[in-house]
Amino acid sequence: MSNTWLSDGDNLGVMRLLITTPTGNIGSRVLRDLVELGTTSVRVIVRDHGKLPQSLRRSVDIVEGSHDDPNTIAKALEGVDAMFWCQPDSIIAEDYYGFYRRFASAGYEAIRRKRTPRVVALSATGGAFEGKAGPITALREMEDILAPSGAHVRFLRCGSFFENFLWQIDSLRDERTFYYPMAGDIRHPMVASDDIARTAVRWLTRNDWKGIDGIPVLGPADLSYFEVAEILGKTLGRPIQFINLPPAEYQNSLLQIGYGKNAADALITMFSAIAQGIAKSESRDALSTGSTTLESWAEKNLRPLASVVSATP
Repeated sequence: MSNTWLSDGDNLGVMRLLITTPTGNIGSRVLRDLVELGTTSVRVIVRDHGKLPQSLRRSVDIVEGSHDDPNTIAKALEGVDAMFWCQPDSIIAEDYYGFYRRFASAGYEAIRRKRTPRVVALSATGGAFEGKAGPITALREMEDILAPSGAHVRFLRCGSFFENFLWQIDSLRDERTFYYPMAGDIRHPMVASDDIARTAVRWLTRNDWKGIDGIPVLGPADLSYFEVAEILGKTLGRPIQFINLPPAEYQNSLLQIGYGKNAADALITMFSAIAQGIAKSESRDALSTGSTTLESWAEKNLRPLASVVSATP
């Protein structure tokens, strides 16, 4: 790419890295893995440093603020070799897609201003689609904004997170069900957050890549919700049923737990797009396929929370 900052002979030596959303689902894992490596200098942007674990606060440089502010990002990017970029989501944003564009535009401005060499950005699986597809469309708009920033960029196009099933832990434990507004026989990519973090760290700690590219980050196999129900049932020791909830009922359930209408609408359109195959466009190979199966993830993360299920006669 002609407007990037690095020449072929650049050698960065000790990596200086910036992590956004360091207390979030993926960002916290990326931060943990980098600190455990101990071979990098790590800085974070965080609204409230008190939300960082005490042990990590001593190991990182902290810039307090939000990464929808280009001045905050620019301050944090001073002297940085690579940045992990993660868009926060909002369940109450009045302009759902505009919320994503605001953060991405701030990132674009700061990256250009500080001439940041490399960016690894969290995105989502999904190809071309007529109309909106909720978070998938919002993340594609983020890609379009960041791509011409001048940095070399890798967009990690991830399947849906296994961790999403934790949001329905009460239903899984008490009713032995989980539900989404989509047919249960449609396979689509799912992946563990730990595998996503490991992929991000692998790219962040390398300085031998250039250009702009999308990198699939997928689990060992695409799964349908019927297959998920069977796997979770074996793990929990009880039959688990998947319920294809009508979109209006699913939307109402989101509104009841605090979602705004626009964010709820965005999720409905995302599931509709997944049902039409938007998430099947990414190619699977050894590098794009994570090692964590749903079975092993559920045994470690879901079974302890749903132990009442196993104990119920």
